[in-house]
Parts: sequence; structure tokens; C-alpha cells
Amino acid sequence: MAISVDGIVSGIDTTSLISELSASYSAPKTLLEEDIVEAEALQSGMTALSGLLSDLSESLENIQDVEDLRAYTVSYPETDALIAEADGEAIAGVYSVEITALASSELEVSEGFADQSSTGVIATGTLSVTYAGTTTDITVDATNSSLVELASDIDGIDGISAYVMDTGDASTPYRLVIQGEDTGDSNTITMDTSGLTGAGTVPTFTEQTTAANAELSINGIDVTSESNTVNDSIAGLSLDLTAVTTDPIDVTISLDADGMEEKVESFVTAYNAVIDYIDTNSAGADSTEGTAAGVFNGNSSIRWISQTLTQSLSTSYTDNDLNSLGLMGIGTDGTGRLELDSDDFQDALSDYRGDVEKMFTADDGFGAALVASLDVFIDPIDGVIKERNSSLESSIDDLEDQVATWETRIERYEDRLRSSFTTFESTVGVLQGVSDFLTAFFFTEDS
Repeated sequence: MAISVDGIVSGIDTTSLISELSASYSAPKTLLEEDIVEAEALQSGMTALSGLLSDLSESLENIQDVEDLRAYTVSYPETDALIAEADGEAIAGVYSVEITALASSELEVSEGFADQSSTGVIATGTLSVTYAGTTTDITVDATNSSLVELASDIDGIDGISAYVMDTGDASTPYRLVIQGEDTGDSNTITMDTSGLTGAGTVPTFTEQTTAANAELSINGIDVTSESNTVNDSIAGLSLDLTAVTTDPIDVTISLDADGMEEKVESFVTAYNAVIDYIDTNSAGADSTEGTAAGVFNGNSSIRWISQTLTQSLSTSYTDNDLNSLGLMGIGTDGTGRLELDSDDFQDALSDYRGDVEKMFTADDGFGAALVASLDVFIDPIDGVIKERNSSLESSIDDLEDQVATWETRIERYEDRLRSSFTTFESTVGVLQGVSDFLTAFFFTEDS
């Protein structure tokens, strides 16, 4: 790089002059950098829009099955005997429930021992433990013949927990407790101690609790369950049993129209979020306010998305009496946003519930059609937004390469300017020297 001689002889501010010339020469680079900023802003906007469109699609997918769209309320007298819940597969009605026995897991307890830690307390040999029909043999020898070690080995069997309990008895406080983790009469425990023949005590076990099924009746029909959670007897109805009843409990399942409206309202909210984002970022420049145009202004892809959304609302679907959103209380306001009229929607649910459900769940309904349309834009592999952002990424890379090229050009241009001005200053310096010499010579001769 040439050495800068900043007006030493000429008095010219060459640094400022070079800076101004360089700025003028750099105008194309500045335009390229502005293009990069605009492309990155559009890319960011498209990515954010893709997220909102995905939320919209998900709001419809969440109610695309009838069971997910339907909502039910469950009511029954206050009780400590059960907790009842219903999902979208439930059938409205009254279910009389009587609980005669709770499901239980098996509990086996040994006799008391004076020592829990010393080896040699338990007889050596083979202890066979059978749980839920599966037998596990435990070899007891000098290394694990204490009560604590044997409990640890039994506890390692899948489905069984075992521990030593200190009862506080004055002479034999320690008991080996073995409990099945699963309820139901198929989960019994059998302790076969016949293989324990060595020195020590052969433990005996007493069944404290028997593995048993829950027993109840629903509308007079006997039901058994290995678990205290009964969710297979009546579609959509789940019962958590907690106590035996003395009188029948009437569990009433009713359609929750408000709950269904809330689910549809989630779709409306997601739709409006998309419209608001597009509108905000599609505004034109306003010279009065001094605001620039939005990143979506004039973008053909955004127009396509907007048109798709608008057309989806005005299309008729299915072959039912209510075959459009407008007929069930869902319409647009003056800005293109959706509004749900609660009274009209509730009337539609009351009189044409099947039609409302099909609009969101049928293969030829609004929900399926819009989800399919949205997938064209948001598919992560070949969706319109993915391809548009990939194109923008390529453009940004190309622009950045051009900027780098211009930076090299500008650096070389500045070097040439510095070299030229340095030469200029040197030449002026030489000429000034000659001038000084001639002046001195002639003035000396004259004198």
C-alpha cells in the first residue's frame, strides 16, 4: 500500500478527498448491501409466516377427528369413591356405577428376625419367586444370606418391590416384605422355599393382601378390571376407583357445546394471526409518516397465500345442509379476519351437529381442504415457502460474493488514489524546491 502524504506540501486534505471519492466509487456496493438487508428481511418474514401457517394447520389437525372435536362434561354427586372423566369418544347418557371391590396387589410378609444385616441368617440354597406366572430363581449363599441382601435380590425382580421392615418388636423386629407392583388376580406371588436346605432359617411367608380384580357394576352389568382405572368398559368414559360404594352413583355425560366452540375458536384465532401478520407486512410505503413498505409488499407468493385463505372461506363443502362456515356462524369482518358468532354457532350445534362436525372432520370438509392447501406452502421439503427461502438464500450468497468483490475493488481504488496523491505531493515538493532555488538565485544576482 502506498504511503499517504496528507497535504504536507500542497496543503490539500487528501485523506478527506480520498474518502469522498471512495464513497462515490462504492455506491454499487452500498446498493448490494441494501439488497442483502431486504432479502434477509423477506426471508425472516417468510419464516415467521410459515410458523403461523403451521399453527393454523395444527389448529385444524387438532380437531380433524370427531373424537377430538367433540367435548363432553361429566357430572355426578360428590363422592370419595371414584373420579370420572370423558373424552370425545363418549356417548351422552346416565351411567349408574356401583363398586363392590377395589383391585389390589399381593403382599407377602415373612416371620420376624432378630438380625437384618448378618449373613447366615437365611438358609442357603435356591429360592424360587413366581410373579404373574414368571418364575425367578435366586441363589442364596454366604454372600447374600442376610435379610437385607435377600430383600435387595428379590427387589431386582421385574414387577416386585421388597424391603425389610422394622416393626419395633423387642426380640424379632425385622420382617421381609414383598409386594407386587401391579393389581389384578393374574399378578399373584408364590414363594417356593423348598430349595433352601443349608444352614440358617428357612423363611415362611404370610399373604397379607391377595392380588385381586376390581369389581363393579355399570347400569346393572357386572364389570371386572385388573386395575382401579376402568377405561375400556364404556367408550370415552374413564373411571378411577378409590373406594367401595354403599349406594349407586349416577354419572351423567353431556355434550359440552361451549367446549366445542372453544376448540373451533382456537382455529379462528390462528387464522386471524396469519391475516394480521400478512397485513402488517404488506403495507405500502407512506411518505407522510416516513415509513417504508413492508417486506411482503408486492410479493406474489404472499398474494397466492392470501387468495388461498380467502377462497377457502367462501367455498361450499360436503353435501350437508350446512356446507359452509358462514352457515354456522363463522364469517369475516371488513378486514378479512374471522369472527365466530357464538349464538349462531350454538344454534348450528344444536340443530345440525353432524354437519358442523363433518365441516371440520370429513375428508371433503373445510378442515381437510385447508390443511391440504396449507401444506403446499409449509411443507418442509418442497413447500412454496421452503423453496422461496432457498432461493433467497442463494441470492444472498451471490450478493455477498459481489460485495466482497467490490470491497477488493474499492481497496485497490483507494490504494491507487493514495499512490497518485503521494506522487502529486512529491512532485509539488520538487517543484517547490526548484522554485525556491530559482527565487534565491535570481534575488541573489540582482543584489
